[in-house]
Amino acid sequence: MYKIILVCSLLILSACNKGPSTLSSDKSSELKDDDALLSWVPPFNRVNGEKLELSEIDGYVIRHRFEGEIKEYNVKYPEDSYKIEYLENGIHYFSVTVIDNENNISEPSNEVSKKIQ
Repeated sequence: MYKIILVCSLLILSACNKGPSTLSSDKSSELKDDDALLSWVPPFNRVNGEKLELSEIDGYVIRHRFEGEIKEYNVKYPEDSYKIEYLENGIHYFSVTVIDNENNISEPSNEVSKKIQ
């Protein structure tokens, strides 16, 4: 049976070292102006309403879009944050998808952006 998983409902981008208190202090305290720290909440339900157990989550794919180029970063569960360093000047866009242990992929999360100057 093919199951689509629900995307993370919340994607947070920490713009500087004064990020949200929900972020790991180890990662947020090391942020530089040209870094982006992404943090998310795992989904608990599939699109069809079925419960999604955390043990069914294999990982996440972070999508980074900048000036027409797209990079993807794979993050294994249970990680719930990822830091991207040395971003170039301009506006960077990020979203995250969830992959379950049967390789079903969710729709992307809301997109967040960060401007580097």
